[in-house]
Amino acid sequence: MHEDYFSALKQKKYLPKPFRSLISNLFAISESFLTKNFTKVLAEKYYKERFPDGIEILNYPKRELLKLPKNNLQTSSLKLIYTGNVTRDRGAIQHAKIVNYMADVQVHLVGYCCKELADQLFSIAGENRNRLHIHGINRFVPFEEIISYYAMGDWIAGLALFPPSSHYLNKELTKFFEYMSAGIPIICSDFPVWKELMEKTGAGMSVNADNEQEIKAAIDHLHQNREQAKKMGENGRRCVDEFYNWENEAKKLEALYLKLCGEKG
Repeated sequence: MHEDYFSALKQKKYLPKPFRSLISNLFAISESFLTKNFTKVLAEKYYKERFPDGIEILNYPKRELLKLPKNNLQTSSLKLIYTGNVTRDRGAIQHAKIVNYMADVQVHLVGYCCKELADQLFSIAGENRNRLHIHGINRFVPFEEIISYYAMGDWIAGLALFPPSSHYLNKELTKFFEYMSAGIPIICSDFPVWKELMEKTGAGMSVNADNEQEIKAAIDHLHQNREQAKKMGENGRRCVDEFYNWENEAKKLEALYLKLCGEKG
């Protein structure tokens, strides 16, 4: 079970708003009924709330991402990166506004972005639009290309400033662990689960995504304290190497297969 359609359906704008909760609940009932006799593999920890008998095998990156060049923080540049689909519910507006907070900051959004939204983001950036870079307008960005951006280095932080939504409040974003693999410090929303992850790993900072001053202060802090930013990047890489990697999760999946086949692992 890789996606949380129960909460995702409540956000789908193509569904009539009065019916979103109804459709979501009907889906949840159907899902529970149809999967009751299945062994359930859960890609997110919080899916346990709905499927307590599920087995957690989490969607962490492969260790090979650690082969990326270490994020270089030796220059004084102010570059921020976001990767993944560029949408409003994934913080597109919050990310675009950043170029208006600080004179030298460069924001790179790497992922599919429809032309209509891209135009809105450039409008928000206004006279600073030349410092907002959207790599993926009306086109899918393959993972290999995303990796190439990580490898460029010199990123002050990887962004995930999402507005509050039930769909993302409890999710551990895959991009967190990609940023960590590349040694990029993280600035993310202060959702309790995200804040706890940042504190546990020491890989980044969490802020109120709607508070301009908090966002600016976090960026400025990492910019002015390069050694601390570098340390956050190192913490992230170490945590991926030891804990948050697919190789560890694959062992759990293999053990499950052996158990289902009636063999001893």
